[in-house]
Amino acid sequence: MQYSIICIAIFTCIWAKPHHRQFTPADCWKSIYKDSAETERDCKAIELIYRWNVWEHKCQPMVFGSCNPSRNVFYSMEECRRVAQPVCAHLLPLPQQE
Repeated sequence: MQYSIICIAIFTCIWAKPHHRQFTPADCWKSIYKDSAETERDCKAIELIYRWNVWEHKCQPMVFGSCNPSRNVFYSMEECRRVAQPVCAHLLPLPQQE
């Protein structure tokens, strides 16, 4: 995963994970992995992330394998609410296929 360095003033720098640009309604239904064939067993690290849940109409915490995140992976509840909620909250869930 790529990180950016953000410098505030002259000497204060922090590491920041990439921003979610152009989050679209299609991203609301995405798996947490870019490639749906990937699973947690394919990844080395485990971390707590947040994703939009179209069935619950809210951001929810999940354990993530830390590789190949989709746009529906956020690293804080605040980020998920700020980015996903305005785009996804009005959408109805797709009917489940049986």
